[in-house]
Amino acid sequence: MQHINFYFDEFKPKPLSFDIRFSAAVISLIVIGMLVIGILQHQKLLEFEQLQQQKAKQAAALNEQVKQLQHTLKQNRTVQNIEKEHAYHQAQLQQYQQALNILSVSEQDSFDPFSQILADLSERKADSLWLTQINIDGVNLSLLGTTTKARSIPLYVDDLKNAVTLNREFDDLKILRDQENKRLINFELVNGRKIYER
Repeated sequence: MQHINFYFDEFKPKPLSFDIRFSAAVISLIVIGMLVIGILQHQKLLEFEQLQQQKAKQAAALNEQVKQLQHTLKQNRTVQNIEKEHAYHQAQLQQYQQALNILSVSEQDSFDPFSQILADLSERKADSLWLTQINIDGVNLSLLGTTTKARSIPLYVDDLKNAVTLNREFDDLKILRDQENKRLINFELVNGRKIYER
């Protein structure tokens, strides 16, 4: 039976020893690992930056499309407003044209427009005589007035008869003294028609 004595030098465990080559190899491995990790991280960073750039371009393109759509909508609204305004002015123009057509009817068809009769009556001059009422019934003209001088009435009637524009003769002339003021004389000219219509 054999016995081993570990106290002998040959059996004692020897301490680990690292030489320069082993240290260099370990350091090289560490450096290579760090380089690989750095390269991978750099690639990931580049990929992230590229993705961000792509998203930024997409966002810019979307913003540009939104701006174009807003501009198109504004143009469409402007065109619609212009069309509405044009239609409104066109309708007004048609109304004005219809009114002008009515006003431009000849004197024979319109039977002495009221404004023309008023203008003609305003040109008549009478001494101390004034009109209080004007009635137009078709082609007939009736006048009510007041004067302070009785002689002014026949002169006024002759003026209406001889006037080129009015050219009227009346069927009846009524003269009454005013009940409240005896100085005033009221008169009424009834059914004044143009002479050529009689």
